[in-house]
Amino acid sequence: MSDNDAFCVLPFIEFNLNASGAVQPCCAFGRSISKDGRSMSVYESSVEEIWNSDDLRETRRKLIAGEVEPGCKYCARMAEQKLRPLSLDANEMWANNVVYNPARETIDQLKARAIANDYRMGSGGIMLNLDVGSLCNLKCRMCHAKFSSMIANDPVHSKWSFVHEAVARWRANKLSVLPRRVLGVTYEGIGALDRSKYPPAKPGAL
Repeated sequence: MSDNDAFCVLPFIEFNLNASGAVQPCCAFGRSISKDGRSMSVYESSVEEIWNSDDLRETRRKLIAGEVEPGCKYCARMAEQKLRPLSLDANEMWANNVVYNPARETIDQLKARAIANDYRMGSGGIMLNLDVGSLCNLKCRMCHAKFSSMIANDPVHSKWSFVHEAVARWRANKLSVLPRRVLGVTYEGIGALDRSKYPPAKPGAL
């Protein structure tokens, strides 16, 4: 992945909020914005504090410098497989004013503005993506606590995956969209697991 391909405009303009109150700079970002090793939450910090937090500013710095940002591994994998990364689509939409870009800034101008302001950007982002939870019947096996407040609050279903983990998980170049196996949970129908290939999980394991 080249330095140009590694850059993405989204951490400079987008604010993704999920049901837990955690924030990511884009829907595919592999982790939540953190402080002192703990995910920041709009229930505990202001939007401004998260938007210009040390963590998100460091992410912006890395993208401008062409350094590896672990949270961007989804797009990195797409590029490695000769697929078009989401970051390139986002960059083109910004450059072509498909997303809100009233000043008609170029990517280079956006980078220069970020550098001049110590990687702080205007208040709260330009694009808001709100995953604020839903009412559900706890039946969708591809869903988990990040997208459903019902699952997040259910003592059994909340164990399907970590609250801040993306739905899609990569393991040895294979994509998994189902919950990790949990002892006592039976998987049937579409996506049923071959038990000979997956030994039972230990109690309490995710």
